[in-house]
Amino acid sequence: LVLTGGAITSILQWSMLRTVVGRSDAWLVASPAGYLAVVSALWLNDGVLPRTVGVVGALQYVAVILMGAALFGLFTGMAASRFEAQR
Repeated sequence: LVLTGGAITSILQWSMLRTVVGRSDAWLVASPAGYLAVVSALWLNDGVLPRTVGVVGALQYVAVILMGAALFGLFTGMAASRFEAQR
């Protein structure tokens, strides 16, 4: 469900981006890949890593969310670095 929403959001974002910048096609790959990275990070935390309770478990969860966000930013940032201003 999250990946479907990510794909739809990516297409909507791309449809806006292509009117403003050139070479925005990479967004169609980078943004869904970023959503996949976030979902994978959460899956790792919930399905693979052992359950940790208390403050350590909360810190682990925050670290996993931050890792997913950093990967999302990396993927979309690389795509955005290829944008060119339209004339």
